[in-house]
This record gives sequence, C-alpha cells and structure tokens, in this order.
Amino acid sequence: MSYFQSNLQCAHYPEQWSHVLQQVHGWRSPYSIAKDISQSLEAKALYVFSIARRLTRAAYGLYLQTNGGKPIFLEATVLLFPMIELVGYSRVDDNEVERVFGNRDVSGVNLWAGLHWLRDTEWLPTVQDTHQRADPTLFSKWQIGHLLSLRHYLLHGSKQVSYRGSQVPIDDIIHFELADYIVAQVHKALPKFWQQLRQDDGNQRWIERLAQADIRPLKIQGSKLYEDGLIDPDIVDCLEGNASLLS
Repeated sequence: MSYFQSNLQCAHYPEQWSHVLQQVHGWRSPYSIAKDISQSLEAKALYVFSIARRLTRAAYGLYLQTNGGKPIFLEATVLLFPMIELVGYSRVDDNEVERVFGNRDVSGVNLWAGLHWLRDTEWLPTVQDTHQRADPTLFSKWQIGHLLSLRHYLLHGSKQVSYRGSQVPIDDIIHFELADYIVAQVHKALPKFWQQLRQDDGNQRWIERLAQADIRPLKIQGSKLYEDGLIDPDIVDCLEGNASLLS
C-alpha cells in the first residue's frame, strides 16, 4: 500500500531516505504506519510533518504554561520560524529558485513560501525575482516582508537587522499575538498540505517540489526508534484528524 499516487524518487540523499523507510517498516506499535508506507518520498514527507508538528507543539506548550503566552511570546515565536521555513522549502520550485538566486542563501525565499502557505494553502509559490523581503501581502495584520525581517532578527542573534541600507524597526513588527496566530494556522494548514500530496497524481506539482527539496533526514543517535530519521509514529493519525497535532 502507498500514501502517494506518484512514485517520484528523492532527488537528494536517496539512500538515506531509503534507510528511513526501512526503519519505519521495522516498527512495532499500535499506530505503526509500516503497512501503509512504501516510498522513500513518503518517509521524507512524514519527516517534514513530524518536525513541523514538534516545533508547533512546543510553541503551543509555552502558551499553555503561561495562560496566554505573553511572558514568553518571544521564545514561542522563535520556535515557529524554522518550521515555516522547512515547509516552505518543500513547496517551492527548486529550479526557479536556482535560476533567480544561483548558489546564494535562499532561507528568505523558503520562509516567504511558508508564510504564504499559512495565508492560503492553495497558493503555488512562483519565484521570479529576489524581492521577497519587500512583499507587502498581509498575513493577518502583518506584512509578509516584515515577517521575513523579523525572522532574520530573531535567528541571527536579536542584534539588529537592515534592509536595503535602512534599519528595520523590529519593535513595530513583533507582537505577542503572532505565535498564537501562527499555531492556529498551522493546525489547519498541515493536514491540508498532506492531502495535497496524497491527491497529487503528478500534475499538481506538490509531489515534484517535495522530491526536489534538498532535505536531509535528522538522525537521533541512541534513540532506537529514530536512528535513521525522525518520524513520529502517530504523525499520519494527526494529519488525518484521528489524533491531536498539538499533544
């Protein structure tokens, strides 16, 4: 049995993803996905979803611990940007990005695609220029371009950030409601992305983009369950509404 209709192969680290697939096939648990997974690309997808779920759940947990998150909204926000960037990377066209950016850092492009995914899960990112940090599209009350600047500020030491020679007023962008809003959007958008991948017969381009993404499995040495790559055994149940993404 297989989750995906397409049988595309992982363009990067195919042997490592094959090992992750074999790892899943060896699981013995009440919610094992071993009988339903048959492709390395499916393992890669479930890895992306597992990382996204874990970071989102951690941010949500901080909110629960503080009855609304105001004292530690900064910490919760920091956790969410890597998750958005990883999912965004799974949704961009790698060939488009290479034509426009060459070998330069494209973390901003991935985050830009991820933020648009949270705004509109049907939106297909098209990379035509290098102006993502100037994107004025609203993500609720925040401009996507401003959130890209906020990401750079938070993940590069919270020192200062500038764009086109001018300092960016981070104080006007960061807000205690942002992390809570992102968590709520992820809760809806992750299952939708999973369904897009499952329904893609090769013409919708989601499968192709995931296959081309240069994503390496994270090995957790000494874990036994995740020696070849981190995949939550209950992740499919979470994505299909049979378990909670946030617990």
